[in-house]
Parts: sequence; C-alpha cells; structure tokens
Amino acid sequence: TPCSSIQDGSPADGAQSILATPLDFEKLVKDGVLKKIGKSYYTDNVRNLPEHVSKKISSVEQTKKGTKLTFYKETKSIKKLAEDSKKWREEKT
Repeated sequence: TPCSSIQDGSPADGAQSILATPLDFEKLVKDGVLKKIGKSYYTDNVRNLPEHVSKKISSVEQTKKGTKLTFYKETKSIKKLAEDSKKWREEKT
C-alpha cells in the first residue's frame, strides 16, 4: 500500500533533509500534483506523487472528495536533526 512504502522504517540517505524542506503547496496545486478543497489537500493517485511530497505524508484517507492527504509539519527539531545528520555524514567521509 502507499502508506507502507512511505513509512517502511528504512529512511533513505537524506530523508531528514527532505522532511526539513518545506513543501510549496501553491506550486503543487498550480502544477496539478495536488488539489486544494477547503483547507485540505487531495490527490488522484498517491503513487504518482513526487518522492519529496510522498515522504512528507503523515496520513492518507479515502473520502467522497478523493484521497485526502495530511502532511507532517516542518519543525525546528526536524530541521536541526537534518543539519546535524548532514554534518555527521560529512565528517565520516
């Protein structure tokens, strides 16, 4: 299922930086990747979402309006974790 591939417990290299980078929801709606209905975002096909978008999904729900997506919010702690992880990887090389 789409959710299991998003949260399979095996983070790819740089996953923290993907989570720390905010999504440009306006551009995603303009490009037709997402649909905004009220305050919520929907998609026709979760599997067709770009990787940087799908990695930020916290929940997926089927509704009569379509597939409703909820996203993780960017937090200072996630951003700091990404920066620390990047520094650690650079020190190891």
